[in-house]
Amino acid sequence: YSELGLLLAGVVLVAGVICIAGIWKMAAPRVGQGGSPESHQTTVANDLRDLLRNRSFVLLFATCLLFLVVSGSMQALSLYAYKYYWHLATDQTQAPVLAMQVGMFIGIPFAALLYHKAEKRTGMLIGVIMVGVAQGLPVILIKLGLLDSIPLVTIICGMSVVFGLSSALLFIGI
Repeated sequence: YSELGLLLAGVVLVAGVICIAGIWKMAAPRVGQGGSPESHQTTVANDLRDLLRNRSFVLLFATCLLFLVVSGSMQALSLYAYKYYWHLATDQTQAPVLAMQVGMFIGIPFAALLYHKAEKRTGMLIGVIMVGVAQGLPVILIKLGLLDSIPLVTIICGMSVVFGLSSALLFIGI
């Protein structure tokens, strides 16, 4: 994974330099305008204070932050569940991770269609129900022995696709 880490670090570095260069070019004509650096810092502080006073922004920001932290934690913990709970081989753990990304990819147009026809509350409720059914029902059926004829990786991939779809639905609904 060290090569992948170096590659991703390089991509982030190049993208950061491009962003900084773009901002620098945009800000260059305005350097002579405005006041002192102290007034700029005061403006930034005032803008941050205004953002924190806006209840809608704070709620939306906290919700998105919580959702992204939980999503990242769940993806990390899923690898342990695949290995120690489901007893998947190391080469089999990649399929459910990719299946969840496919589910998210499918979930974006699905969410657009659903939210065009129904209100957000209904869409969010459908997403929560999908998560519960996709994560709970297959486990119960496996423990009862009703899905013994289907390979375990296929079942887990199906669960991951539905979970990814519902995650996209929930995140877009926020």
